[in-house]
Amino acid sequence: MAKEKTAVANSRNSGKIVAAARELIKEKGYLEVSVRDICQRADVSRSSFYSVFSGKDAVVVQMIRSLKDDVGDVLNHIIAAENDLERIWCLYDNYITVALEFGPDVMGSLLFVDMQSGIGFMEQFYLYNDWFCPLVKNCQQKGIIQNQNGHKELVDAAVNSAFGIMLEWCRKHGSFDLRKHAFTAHEAIYNVHPDYRGLWKKQKT
Repeated sequence: MAKEKTAVANSRNSGKIVAAARELIKEKGYLEVSVRDICQRADVSRSSFYSVFSGKDAVVVQMIRSLKDDVGDVLNHIIAAENDLERIWCLYDNYITVALEFGPDVMGSLLFVDMQSGIGFMEQFYLYNDWFCPLVKNCQQKGIIQNQNGHKELVDAAVNSAFGIMLEWCRKHGSFDLRKHAFTAHEAIYNVHPDYRGLWKKQKT
């Protein structure tokens, strides 16, 4: 019984801590937020914090995971999409939306933490390849995607391009339109049929 109560308390505290960290990082930036700040905002003690997380970086990893794991809206868009290319764009746009929500400076810090941990935002994006590959293959067969190289190689190239563009956007402090640059690059990699170019704009209309 005591173990069950502890597990419930830890789960509740974990949610409060992640929510507080998300608010603070958006307000102040990753480097300016301390464990003390997070504890104060979440209204938890330091001992409660460390019973759930090993430190601030662990909170950030969980925060990124919680953003990615909320896939309800993405799935709804995928179901409503008119074709498989729109479904591909839905998956890509999920990550672009997260980046735009946090902004380039905060996102740059989050990506740095993620690369150090190796288990967060970027790792999950690559796991989406199981969804990307059959969609790309279907688009190739229908002539929507005209690049006939292997679908796995195309997906890898597009994902690598997405991260390269996002990192450059962070480095340049958001001086260019992230969504436009990412999707036009993907259109070029896939060699999307002219009749289907620009469909990515429907994601936010």
